Amino acid sequence: MHNSELVLDGGHLALDLLNTVAPADASRVDALGAPGTFIQWMEGASLGTEADTAALRASPPDARLLLADARRLREAVAAIVEAHVTGVPVPALALVEVNRVLSYRNVGVRLTGGPGHYRLSGVTTTSGPLGLIAPVAEAAARLLLEADPARLRQCAAEGCGLWFLDTSRNGRRRWCSMATCGNRAKVAAHYRRHRARG
Repeated sequence: MHNSELVLDGGHLALDLLNTVAPADASRVDALGAPGTFIQWMEGASLGTEADTAALRASPPDARLLLADARRLREAVAAIVEAHVTGVPVPALALVEVNRVLSYRNVGVRLTGGPGHYRLSGVTTTSGPLGLIAPVAEAAARLLLEADPARLRQCAAEGCGLWFLDTSRNGRRRWCSMATCGNRAKVAAHYRRHRARG
């Protein structure tokens, strides 16, 4: 269990949203329990600008609506991850939800520069507050398309269960974070070994 409920140890934006709710057997609570904690999570995940989060703080109704949308998206991410890991089709409702959120994000291309230095640049715009969480929906889509399902794992530490994308070279990572769960597991194993000898 982490001291802070707003952890970003998944190594992937979609997993970081999924990790805001604890698995049934974990000892954490829903980190998106209130609009204020959701806005803190957005800031930690670098979603939106300071002006965006200030506007959400200034408009509690908008913050509550966006929080409800984020929870629905989180459910869709959970369904996508579960389907991807188990090799079953993604439920249609999860795809509908991801596409609904993606529709609030527009990605275009713009020609910029001058003679000898022209280039095409990507331009991303969002419409409405829902556009602020569109990067999470895009990350969920990319997770499904690009991530090796064998590298999607839940933390092996007792009482944790956070999801992470194992990007280690040997593909044998067991913990969401070596600094928290990995260190605790190693200390506990060391203690058990010494206690067994003594």
